[in-house]
Amino acid sequence: MLSTLETAVNKQDESAAQDALEMFIEIAEMDPRFLRGMLVQMANAMTTLARTEQLESATRQLAMEFLVTLAESRDKAPGMIRKLPDFVNNLFQSLLLFLLDIDDDAEWYDVSGSIADGSAGGNEDTGHGETYDVGQEGFDRVALALGGAQVLPIASGLLPHLLADKSDWKKRHACMICLAQIAEGCAKVMAPQCDGCVDMCLTASVDEHPRVRWACFQALGQLSTDLAPDLQRKQHHRVVPCLLQAMNDVQNPRVQAHASVAIVNFSEGCVDNVLAPYLDEIVMKLLVLLEKSSVSAVQEAALTALASVADSAQE
Repeated sequence: MLSTLETAVNKQDESAAQDALEMFIEIAEMDPRFLRGMLVQMANAMTTLARTEQLESATRQLAMEFLVTLAESRDKAPGMIRKLPDFVNNLFQSLLLFLLDIDDDAEWYDVSGSIADGSAGGNEDTGHGETYDVGQEGFDRVALALGGAQVLPIASGLLPHLLADKSDWKKRHACMICLAQIAEGCAKVMAPQCDGCVDMCLTASVDEHPRVRWACFQALGQLSTDLAPDLQRKQHHRVVPCLLQAMNDVQNPRVQAHASVAIVNFSEGCVDNVLAPYLDEIVMKLLVLLEKSSVSAVQEAALTALASVADSAQE
């Protein structure tokens, strides 16, 4: 079976290769134990295909789908993944490569029109390549399937290096998106040590590239939801000032708006009057955005945040 796939790839018959990959995915989903005898060879072959940029996007995506499906097979084949050397690490790095499939498209900066009615010139997905969304979804699925005990040590080893790479904004952006995507599946392990996550976000919040800053607030918003109320209790003194500062980024209204959206996530997870000391400043800042900004997307985000903060204050 594996030789059929290898032959198709070597002959550059990607249509046949894709048919074979779809068959393997079905097996991995229905009866992963059938693959035990050739598991190492299969995982290595699929990893190579997923990382080979010369192949068609569809072929790479199917190879990745096999690997992610294999990670999700833990219930049907307990212990099988643990027998694969470096499987989680290799899968993690492959998914990160997919997140680098993004361009700094000028349309992303166009926030004319309204988010609510869909008339905004660009949207937050502008510039995503064909494999980007697969990488984003893959991180979410893998974290949910394997949990923080397996995923977080790999993330802790790789993400700081991406964030420290000043030569490529895409790597720093990938770091933040990955952090956002794995938060739900790793919540039990991440929550007690959320200071490290916030450290990375604060670094990204002042990044020179607007898309990295936007990704930072995507991560902070997601962390505020998935790690609540631990993050709010332990890190409010760092997170709230960071979000307030980002609302001053008038040159990048999409970043401004996303910081306001993150305030919504943060306030919804607040308990024990954590938000009380910041209420006046938050409300004042949001009112300024609502009254002074000429960008509908910023006004909409500010209005939504005001309503959320008001609800949290009443509770």
